[in-house]
Amino acid sequence: MAQIVEVKGHIQSMFLYVSATELLLLDSGCSCDVASLLSFLAKNWPKRELTGVLVSHMHPDHAGGAHLWDRRYRRPIYCHRKALDWYSGVKGFFLQQRDTWLAGYVARRMGKNKENLSYPRSLDPVTTLEDGEQIPGHSSWFAIHTPGHTDHDLCFWHKALKSLYVGDLFVVINGQWRPPIPVTDREAYLSSLEKVRSLNPKECLLAHGGQVAFQEDLFEQLVRTARKPQKLTNIFATAAIKAIRGRTR
Repeated sequence: MAQIVEVKGHIQSMFLYVSATELLLLDSGCSCDVASLLSFLAKNWPKRELTGVLVSHMHPDHAGGAHLWDRRYRRPIYCHRKALDWYSGVKGFFLQQRDTWLAGYVARRMGKNKENLSYPRSLDPVTTLEDGEQIPGHSSWFAIHTPGHTDHDLCFWHKALKSLYVGDLFVVINGQWRPPIPVTDREAYLSSLEKVRSLNPKECLLAHGGQVAFQEDLFEQLVRTARKPQKLTNIFATAAIKAIRGRTR
């Protein structure tokens, strides 16, 4: 019988879809998560290998380990085509520095040991995914393009289980469902929320919140919150400066 298993990563949850023929990883986690996940797989499914690694978007706690699964362990990687250019060029370099520093900052706030979170700025997927496309070799799973947090975010939908992996589409904070930080395109983000609501999921799998039942009242509050401009401090500018200084010392 198919099951979805939550695996705790460095600063986020990862999920494994396990069936008789599939062992699918929903987001690769941080680069430092690969070793612990290999141990978890060896303990629970010693004679099996991952059949695929899905990447929802390019942030370090979601795509950080993908290059290792690809280059070292030869596992097929899948992502949206726009993910390949998210960190390209000079702007992309500084953007990745910021995001990697922020992941480290979150880890410190969570009391985690310091880890090397560096990873390449692009991926080499076996193929890219478009909205509504079936995941190759995994007939039960479909990619849902949900931009707003980035321009290339994907959710992953299992129609039969009515289970939706949301990546960073929203997070749980003190029991409430909240938009991620940052939302780079508010109109696109609101459209993405309505798109996933129309799927009528039974449960949501959150990288930052775990496995939760879909609740319309919490989702509606999420939508109302998302309609308001985000109140951002200068943390991103500060993070970028610190990350760049750290690389040049």
